[in-house]
This record gives sequence, C-alpha cells and structure tokens, in this order.
Amino acid sequence: MLFRSLAHNQRSSKDLIEALNALFGAHTKAFLTPGLHYQPLHLGDKPREPFVDECSGSQPLVVWTLPGREAPLDKAEARKRATSATASEIARLLQSAAEGQVRIGERALNAGDIAVVVPTHARAKQIQAELATLSISSIERSKEVVYKSREADE
Repeated sequence: MLFRSLAHNQRSSKDLIEALNALFGAHTKAFLTPGLHYQPLHLGDKPREPFVDECSGSQPLVVWTLPGREAPLDKAEARKRATSATASEIARLLQSAAEGQVRIGERALNAGDIAVVVPTHARAKQIQAELATLSISSIERSKEVVYKSREADE
C-alpha cells in the first residue's frame, strides 16, 4: 500500500501540530503498519479559529489510556472500550457546545465540525452504532481510502 504524507496541515492548530510532532516524532516506529512512518507536520497557510473547551482546559492533544488491569485486554474488548469512549466524548463536546462551553472561535461547535477517521468501514459502522445509542446521528462521509481523498490532497 502506498502511503502519502501530509506536509502542511490546513485544519489543525499550531499547538496540536507541535504536540503531534513531539509525540510521534520521538518514536521511529510510532505505527504498527509496515511502511507507515510519521512525517513531521507543518502549519498550513489557511486561517483557522481556535478551538475552545472551557470544560477541559483546551489542551491541544489528549492521550487516553484504558484503565490498568491485571490481565491485558483482548483486541475486541479494547476496541469496544475505545469506541464507547470516543462516542461519549463526542456527546460531551456537543452537550457542552449547546451550553456555550465548547466553540470554534466565537461560534458553538456543531456535529459537522467533528470527524472520526478510522481505517476500515467496519470500524466506521461500530462508531456510528455507538453514537446512535447516545442519540447522535452521523454519516459515513466516504467509502474511499482516506489517503486518496480530496481532503488528503488539501
């Protein structure tokens, strides 16, 4: 599989790009996929409004870990928990936005501002199902490989 590199990120903040470069740039094998290597990002020229989350302090990057256990979780259980946590965080963001605490610039965050990028259509369906249990509607934007999309070219 051919992987494309995103040199200039037009959608993320300077602080997030710096955090990602620090996290992934420190590990030569940051990804388990053979042939996929992290390439440092640079801030694009497109203007962007700041993301503000008054509930969490607006850190540019938050890394979640699953709670410690004596025995490791199997892949299916870890995926189930990650899916649930992702959907719950989206619900929190949307509820907080409705209360005026989460915004992009001066406007409230809305569902159309949120994207969950996953490697397979099956994972997308799992996220959609979990969001539906929280009464959050969603769409699968594309069935194409994300590396070949118009957004990747931007």
